[in-house]
Amino acid sequence: MSNRVISQSGVTAPTLAMRANAPVFGTEGQPHDTRHEDISEQSNYPTYPTNFKSYLPSPERTLQLIESATHPQSISVPGNDRLMNARQVAAKLGVSERWVSAHTTRRSPRIRGLKMGSLMRYRLAKKLNFLTTDPGLDVTMPQTKPVPKPIMNQEQIITLIGGIKDLHDLCLMYVGIFCGPHASEVPGLQWKSWTGTTLVPYGTAYEGKLYPGRFKTRASKAPIGVPEQVRPVIQAWQQVCPDPSPEALMFPTFGRGVRKGLLVPRWDKNFLDWRIRPIARQFGIPDRLVTFQVMRRTLGTHLQHHGTLKDAQGALRHASIQTTRGDAYKLLYATDL
Repeated sequence: MSNRVISQSGVTAPTLAMRANAPVFGTEGQPHDTRHEDISEQSNYPTYPTNFKSYLPSPERTLQLIESATHPQSISVPGNDRLMNARQVAAKLGVSERWVSAHTTRRSPRIRGLKMGSLMRYRLAKKLNFLTTDPGLDVTMPQTKPVPKPIMNQEQIITLIGGIKDLHDLCLMYVGIFCGPHASEVPGLQWKSWTGTTLVPYGTAYEGKLYPGRFKTRASKAPIGVPEQVRPVIQAWQQVCPDPSPEALMFPTFGRGVRKGLLVPRWDKNFLDWRIRPIARQFGIPDRLVTFQVMRRTLGTHLQHHGTLKDAQGALRHASIQTTRGDAYKLLYATDL
């Protein structure tokens, strides 16, 4: 590519210095002005109309383009801001490039990035405050009591299920106790989720509102395994439910207010308060045990007798096995570790 550019008068100059208003030296070593020179004498250079300069970038922009081509890892933007890639950010923070990429997408603390097509770039903060020492080193953790994480025993589970007479409630509790879904996944299940052997979540529901495509973690997108003893209950409810179409909810309720006349997801807390806990109180089961989180923890704890810790992680769809090896399962899994 030639290093010649066009002069402001419409003719070319042999060097880039003409664009910076620098003199061009002639054959004698003296400054030579080519602006008033006859175009016919410059037969070695192409000629352009005098207004062609409006189509060319300014000298400052030309230098920016040259710098961008020379250093493709840094991009200049208006306002003297500079966008950096993950490698440059990692060098400034003293961490690995993989650490920067991971904290940009899903981990905490989050690093704000700019999506530029298929590239991710970062902008340097306008106000830079650096801490020479870690203030957390001087903080002492207080003495706190361990958080109780109760579970239901086998007798309580059998007694509670035996007291439920409604098929809708029985099917919902079978899924909650023996399949181990998240509390927000149960009211958001649709009939297209039921494959005959698994339940594939397509979203979650919170406070009676469905959120399609929203999950707690990436691992939550995995199918939920359904034991063989639970499948006949789901099939029986599918035959008598009001709407077994694929897009319909498996466990709907009637809407109120602006949603009156529509079938909407249930509020999990209201369902347990109004339909299940009154039955549990008749058998002396505390209300604190009748939650979907306790049911999920109970399943994970009882799985110690039916496989390894890795099997429990797959059944509960934990993203990390450290979650499965938490305080709720540490005592019972001690022999397997």
